Amino acid sequence: MRPRSIQAAAGIFCCTAAATVLPLFAGSAWATIPTPTLCPTITPVPTPTNMPADIINSSAAVKHDQPFVSQFRLNESIERPFTAYAVVVMPDKTMLNARPIDPSIRPVASNIQVLNAPFTYDLLSLNVPERAPLGHYEVLAGFFPPGKPITGPDDAFLLARGPFSVVDVVPSPTPTPLPDLSGPWKGNYLITAPTPCSGASGTWVACIRMDPDGKLSGTFGTSGTSPVNGDLSGTYDDGTAKWTVEGESGISFTGVIEMNGRTISGTFKDGPECGSARVSGTFEGIIL
Repeated sequence: MRPRSIQAAAGIFCCTAAATVLPLFAGSAWATIPTPTLCPTITPVPTPTNMPADIINSSAAVKHDQPFVSQFRLNESIERPFTAYAVVVMPDKTMLNARPIDPSIRPVASNIQVLNAPFTYDLLSLNVPERAPLGHYEVLAGFFPPGKPITGPDDAFLLARGPFSVVDVVPSPTPTPLPDLSGPWKGNYLITAPTPCSGASGTWVACIRMDPDGKLSGTFGTSGTSPVNGDLSGTYDDGTAKWTVEGESGISFTGVIEMNGRTISGTFKDGPECGSARVSGTFEGIIL
C-alpha cells in the first residue's frame, strides 16, 4: 500500500507509511485536553436544605379505600415550651382533628418544654373512607406558645404542611426529568477498525446544549496540529445520547449516559477514511 494521507478527510490522524499510524495529539490523558471555551460559565445550583419540620405523605393523590399515611418529621430541635396540634384541612377549608379523626380539635401534646430532633410521629394511617369528598386536602402540624389564644394556623411559631388530594383516578406518575447534558465535555477515543488504523487514539472536546425535549446541539472538536471542528446535532433518549458532527466525514457518536448525566461511553462510526474504509471505534468522556 502506498503512503496515504487521511488527515485531509477529518484531520484526526495521518498515515506516514503503510504500516504506521500516528495520532496527532499530544497525549490521551484527560488532564491534557484543553477545556472548551465556547460554553458559558454554569452557576451551580445550591443544595436544598431541610425545613425545620415537614409532613411526609405516602401519596400526593389517593382514591377512596386506598391506604394513606401522613407522618410529621422534626428536623431541628424545639427548645422552647409548646402545645402541638395536628389537623386535616378539608376541601371546603373546615378542619378536623387528625389524631384521631374527629370534629373536636384538641392538642396532640400540651406544655412540652423541649423536643429533640430527629423526631417522627404518625398523624394519619387509614384507608380513605368512601364518604371523603373529592378535592384538595392538607395535613397541618402546628406548635404554639402555651397559654396564648389561637386564632388560626398562622399563630404557630412552627408550622408544617402536607398537601394531598382525594381523586377518582390517580394520575400517572410524573416522568423522571432528563439529566441536563448541557456544558463542556472532554474525553478520548480509540480506533478499532479498519485494521491498518486500529489502535490509534486521540482526544476530543465538545460544548453541548440540550433542550428540554432532549435535542442536542453545539460544537465538537479535536486537539492537535490538525484539529477537527464542526457543529454537532443529535438527541438524548432513554439513557442514550447520539450526535453527528457536520463536515467532510459526518462522523457519528452513540453513547450511554451514566452517573446522572456526568459521563458517557460508547462507539463512533463513519469517521475519516483509512484506505478504502472509514474508521470506527470507541470513545468515553466526562462533563466538566
